[in-house]
Amino acid sequence: MNFDHKHLLYASVNVSPKLGIFRPTWGFYYKQQFFDTRKYGASKALSRPLLLCLLDNNFALSETMNAAISLNAATPNADGFLMRKSNYSVDLRFDKSFANRTWIIYLSANDIFKTTKERWTMYGQGSGTMKDCYNYTRSISLQVTYNFNAKRSKYKGTGAGNEEKSRL
Repeated sequence: MNFDHKHLLYASVNVSPKLGIFRPTWGFYYKQQFFDTRKYGASKALSRPLLLCLLDNNFALSETMNAAISLNAATPNADGFLMRKSNYSVDLRFDKSFANRTWIIYLSANDIFKTTKERWTMYGQGSGTMKDCYNYTRSISLQVTYNFNAKRSKYKGTGAGNEEKSRL
């Protein structure tokens, strides 16, 4: 049996202070569904809220070099007929630019502790399905970027076309 809607309550708070070289972006999220899963045949009422914390800790080491450590954590939560288990992950990033941001090198490591797992139980009409596995999100990457025309144009951002636009 399909359902045509569900009610959700969602709230978030984001903070991005600048404290010297430390430039964090922290997000805190709350989401809860108000949905009677038993009405549709599920063996369990699913109303557990999601509490999610995203801590992106950036460090401006110099004008040409940045580093970051990101921490993400989520509590067990319900989404429709799905009951998700808690998870967390830790990622690292580093970037360095050269020649007035013409060349940029990015180095990143994702899911360092191999903790980003897909773990859930789906409750259906007289049955249940479970999944508990690692989806191979762990990675290390190196990216080299070259920006063509990295210099500012003397016309870029100067309003050079404003007179022509007002004429039309």
